[in-house]
Amino acid sequence: MAYYAQPAAPAAAAPAGPPDYEVQNVQDDTISSLAWSPNANLLCAASWNNDVRVWEMNQSGIVPRAALQPAHTGPVLAASWMPDGTGILTASADKMAKLWNLSTNQAQQIAAHDGPIRDVEFFPDQRVFITTSWDRTLRVWNGQQGTPVNRVQLPERVWCCHSRGVYLAIACADKNIYSFDMRNLAQPFRTDASKDNQTTVVKIFPDQTGLTHASNDGRVSILWYQENPAIGRKNFAFKCHRDVTKKEVHGINDICFHPTFGTFVTAGGDCSYIFWDHISQQRLAKPAKKTTPVTAVAFNNSGQYLAYALGYDWERGFDGNTPEKRTQIFLHQVTEDEVKPKPKAPGT
Repeated sequence: MAYYAQPAAPAAAAPAGPPDYEVQNVQDDTISSLAWSPNANLLCAASWNNDVRVWEMNQSGIVPRAALQPAHTGPVLAASWMPDGTGILTASADKMAKLWNLSTNQAQQIAAHDGPIRDVEFFPDQRVFITTSWDRTLRVWNGQQGTPVNRVQLPERVWCCHSRGVYLAIACADKNIYSFDMRNLAQPFRTDASKDNQTTVVKIFPDQTGLTHASNDGRVSILWYQENPAIGRKNFAFKCHRDVTKKEVHGINDICFHPTFGTFVTAGGDCSYIFWDHISQQRLAKPAKKTTPVTAVAFNNSGQYLAYALGYDWERGFDGNTPEKRTQIFLHQVTEDEVKPKPKAPGT
């Protein structure tokens, strides 16, 4: 696997677009995840202050739509939409996962673990929920009974995971990433090492041909399930979200793929988000740095807008949690120059 200090041919600054729009009435603690409804311009944010909120974007801006306060008795570590957009799944450090019905504003417990639940996912083909936890298990639930219908022992605590189609990628504290096929959970169909540092985020490609994962040392890796350099499927890694002048290395907090072009954006502890093309191995755009770490990012279903959250990510410990690092959410109107793939540079 090759490593690049900087991807080839960094892009020039993108033309200035309209200013980013700040979302009002956000939580007062760090945003752990952002998610857009699959069929409406509804934005969901989960927070370490134990609640989950939803805003609706319309012609007059983006306004509060619903809130579950508190959603849990502990920090909400993840939130995702049901495929039909009628409910939101939440996973919490209180060891429970819930399904929030937006029409009734009621939340029903659907899963429980012996440790904090890191993520909850719904697989529509199998009609089951999957939860992963710091108790070193993956559990499968049908939503009809209080006990799991399947349980998979994992080698270590789950730091992050992601599902797409029938695939599930789980990054554990043993610094390995385990890829499962939901049709056969007996064992992972592949295991990939995440080198010497802890994986902070893992995301499966939109076409389900591979995955990308990032770490707390500002490194992104691209892994194809079937590597084939002849058709551009080459495994590689690159460094980013680093301040060469100050010799600072920052973690990567989130990754999100564009729904149309398949390029992706990374969110970093260096107070920036950056757009990338993993096929041509190029940086597409790097908007101006913010003053606070970017903790979560999410494209809406059309790819026209990127929501990003600012807040303290505890990268600098307790002493780094200063008053000016307040929690904020912004909407960025995406330009084509930021997300459209570019021809591969010669020699890469």
